[in-house]
Amino acid sequence: MNETLVTVVGNVVTDPTLRVTSGGAKVTKFRLASTERRFDRVAGGWRDGDTTYWQVTCWRRAAENVADSLAKGQPVVVHGRLRESRYEVDGQPRTSLEIDAWTVGHDLSRGVARFRKVAPGPGGGGGGGDATVTTLPTEPTEPTEPAGPRREAVVEDVPA
Repeated sequence: MNETLVTVVGNVVTDPTLRVTSGGAKVTKFRLASTERRFDRVAGGWRDGDTTYWQVTCWRRAAENVADSLAKGQPVVVHGRLRESRYEVDGQPRTSLEIDAWTVGHDLSRGVARFRKVAPGPGGGGGGGDATVTTLPTEPTEPTEPAGPRREAVVEDVPA
């Protein structure tokens, strides 16, 4: 089967929402806006072009991690399978671009993030759902972090 894979850089425009399906699978959804930037030679500077909006869906462990890590307004990179959804509103045909995300991360060209690995829970490994993650023991470096939340991702704006 052929799949269309995409990688999109943009900003989170809705806070991620985590829910559990009737079958017990965790799913998180959020909207992503990606605006092209073009250099305008006449004006001698950069200008914004068209904005494309995407519905992003994450499953299982990735769903939990995305819900705990992302917030509206943050710059991200999303990679996954592209889907097109067609529907009608008041008799008018509409199309929605959707990404079943395999990988989601903060765009580090626009800020700083702090990453903390999450230990595998019931059912296996990381965001891919079917992978098995083996955590190797590590020696502590520097003082260990105080007890706190299970996950942490902080994005700080960095002046250009």
